Amino acid sequence: MDDGSKTSTVLLFFLGVLVRHITSGENVLLVPTPCAESHWFTLANIGQALVHRGHVVTVVVPEDIAEKRRAERPDFKFETFRDQGTFILLKEAENPYIDVTNVVTKHCALLFGDIDLMSRLKAAQHRLVVYDSCVPVGAILAAHKDVQVPSIAILRGDHYFLDIKATGVPIPLSYVPLLGIDLSDHMTFVQRVYNVVFYILLPVLGRWVASNTYDGLVSKYVGENETIQSVVSNTDLWLYQTDHVLDFPAPSMPNMVQIGGLHIVAASPLPKELEALFQSVGDDGVVVVSLGSIIKTMSSEKRQVFAAAFARLRQKVVWRYAGEKPAGLGSNTKLLDWLPQNDLLGTKQDFRKPTSRLSRLYRDQPQSPMERTVWWIEHVIKHDKLPHLRPRAVELPWYQYYLLDVAAFLLAVCAAVLGTVWYGCSLVCGKILCKNGGKLKSQ
Repeated sequence: MDDGSKTSTVLLFFLGVLVRHITSGENVLLVPTPCAESHWFTLANIGQALVHRGHVVTVVVPEDIAEKRRAERPDFKFETFRDQGTFILLKEAENPYIDVTNVVTKHCALLFGDIDLMSRLKAAQHRLVVYDSCVPVGAILAAHKDVQVPSIAILRGDHYFLDIKATGVPIPLSYVPLLGIDLSDHMTFVQRVYNVVFYILLPVLGRWVASNTYDGLVSKYVGENETIQSVVSNTDLWLYQTDHVLDFPAPSMPNMVQIGGLHIVAASPLPKELEALFQSVGDDGVVVVSLGSIIKTMSSEKRQVFAAAFARLRQKVVWRYAGEKPAGLGSNTKLLDWLPQNDLLGTKQDFRKPTSRLSRLYRDQPQSPMERTVWWIEHVIKHDKLPHLRPRAVELPWYQYYLLDVAAFLLAVCAAVLGTVWYGCSLVCGKILCKNGGKLKSQ
């Protein structure tokens, strides 16, 4: 074989591999939450990893931010709808004059009411829907689009508490603290009472809010007999941004996968200004403050409270802050529009020393969190749905789940046995007494 033939053979081989890689890519639909910018970063990073694997990623976004998102992620496709400013309002969720529930409902109604968009999404034949469960519009969209299309939820925790029933996971309250409660897995008697009370109250309140917000939409666009709980319960896989190294041990289900640390990358050198600041602080150290996008909606009074509190600290304070300088800012506080948190936590030796063991444990894994995430997403795509991982607990009525019917049956049996014994003993005792009474009369 001459050199020209060898070259052609090699080129054909690599072309075949390339074509196979491209054609194996699937259409994936990402549905971000309409609030919380940090949630978008996580979902976008997952989408980018899927693009690198040859998949086609489409994102549903409001028209107003479509250009910004295209500039951030040119590899994505975007489907847009007119949200009439609801996205901007939801970013100001802390504003007491904004009814968040009504804004969320309106935002979702505008999305599902866009007939052209819904038609395009149904025709696109997406193999998977990946959504952020902070606002479960993605779960509704997946059910509205095609109930046979599998869906995956990305979450840290569900403030509506829909995931507890949707996953069927048991929660032993004796050692598993409810999300959002400042308790550990070592609880005193009073703390266990506290945990139980809040476990009863908070999920009821969260599900009531979810029902009031989404049930009307679900009934209209999915089915009259469906609820937000039933729609969310159809989710095939739950990717939790948690990790056993940093979170308390708790029971899990086969369709619950931990992917904590998606945002962690190798640390880069700090900017010279920050490096000089950290080198000059001495033994007191530095307090790093980052409140995310919530600072944009914080009232001036709250900002002043934070500034005054920081001014009383002996440490230097680096505060990620964008906006007008708050009154009462101390000389020990430095404001920065942007803060390289990953680089700060990854390069400062005084932070790493007490946490070196946790760091080693976290890094000693066969896959990175992103590799694990992509593997599971492709696993769902490959097998469509994963019914073998879905616990039967999701379909059970509450009285069966808690074995109340069994308890009632056993209680009834025990009562019947005890009643029979009591009746038999009473009958025997009565006959004995009658015999003895007759003998006494005859005497």
